Amino acid sequence: QVEQICDAWQAAKRKEKPCLPARTEVPRPKAGAGFCIQVWKLFSRFVKSNIRSPIAFAGRAVLTALLVSFVCVAYIGARNRDQVHSHDMPWHPIHGIDGRLPPENVLNYLWAVMWVQQLPAFLCIGAVPTFAREHACFRKEVKNGLYHPLAHLTADLMVNVPIWFLLALAAIVPSILILDSPAVNMLEMWLLLAAYIGFNDTFAQLCGTLRGGSAMGIMLFLMQTILNMIFNGTLLAHADKVPWAMRWLFSVVPSKYTFRSGVKLEFDGLVFEGFAECSDPSLPVAVRAVMPCWGEAGLDVVAALAGQMFPVLEGDFTYVGDLLFILGALVTLKLVHGLLMLRAYH
Repeated sequence: QVEQICDAWQAAKRKEKPCLPARTEVPRPKAGAGFCIQVWKLFSRFVKSNIRSPIAFAGRAVLTALLVSFVCVAYIGARNRDQVHSHDMPWHPIHGIDGRLPPENVLNYLWAVMWVQQLPAFLCIGAVPTFAREHACFRKEVKNGLYHPLAHLTADLMVNVPIWFLLALAAIVPSILILDSPAVNMLEMWLLLAAYIGFNDTFAQLCGTLRGGSAMGIMLFLMQTILNMIFNGTLLAHADKVPWAMRWLFSVVPSKYTFRSGVKLEFDGLVFEGFAECSDPSLPVAVRAVMPCWGEAGLDVVAALAGQMFPVLEGDFTYVGDLLFILGALVTLKLVHGLLMLRAYH
């Protein structure tokens, strides 16, 4: 029996052991649905999310309308398209007409136009925390293979583009109702402002992808807003007076092109009264020198302002070129954002 046990032991040792498969890395799970289904599911989810929590987008439209209305009421005197208070009262070179200082309706209307452009763009800062939360959720879902980043980008664009036009409309309508702005160029102004809002909204979305969180994103958005305000040709009107190392900023900020075309669109077709009186050659030269007298037709007024105060307004209509520049900047930000999202996927 001992010999049988030993023989059986040797036979068992000679038997071939089963070959275990080598340990391999678990492949990344892939989304089962097709690209179009992924886009539709994400689009539906984004829409429902905006309906459940409307503060970041619909609330921004309401706040835009309220702030623009407030600013337009503050500039309500710009409704009067005149350059002097009265046509039959003598003008004093220091005290104006009847002891009143000369009106600034032309400049007030120009500043109102600028605020109509800048306020809805600045309010995109309120969406930075929302974009930060969405990006954190995106990283987890893409890592788990729920969808492809390009599907997320496509659905996000389908949701945000109508919002840009809604925000632009919320800024334009109060200016038309309160300041009696011309509606003849409303469609061109709507497209221009929607593109500029889209640039700022995309920049806010890009800020939300930073590792530093919402605080860092908000500070970065504020920085680009300040740059757009300083170098758009209003606060610093003469680029040649700025140190040469900073002059390139005048050419890259989208607000410059929004302001230039927006002012020309808003002044086109307007008629400002009082030009004949303030340009009367019978008035003393010293009196005419201090009178605000820029022109009668709206575009003539813009040309005079360009020569005396804001060189950025020089030249003919540059609407198409300005719009293409803003859209180019918008597309560039979208590409950068897309590359960052693809990097998170891979």
